Amino acid sequence: MKPFHLPGDFFRLSYQNQFSESTPTDLNDPKRIYFLTGLEASGSWTLTVHGFSSQGSKDYREHIRSGSGNTQFFHPIAVDKIAGHTGVSRVYGFWVPSPSSN
Repeated sequence: MKPFHLPGDFFRLSYQNQFSESTPTDLNDPKRIYFLTGLEASGSWTLTVHGFSSQGSKDYREHIRSGSGNTQFFHPIAVDKIAGHTGVSRVYGFWVPSPSSN
């Protein structure tokens, strides 16, 4: 049976499973879903992430985000992995176990 995360679980996990990673492409564990809450950059940056295109889909969809300077995402970005980046010195957020890992 796949785990079902309640809102209280996400609140707890957002504190329990925090990360701050200077090598964003290391965030690629298939047993985790990463929620990016922000990043640090000294100038322009581009972040390429992969996520599923729809619920139950096995195909990844590539998303490209870009900006300038330090950025906080008020609505965390849920990703399966970070495929590439330029100008990003650190990403941070939290992770939850992937339902597909069980």
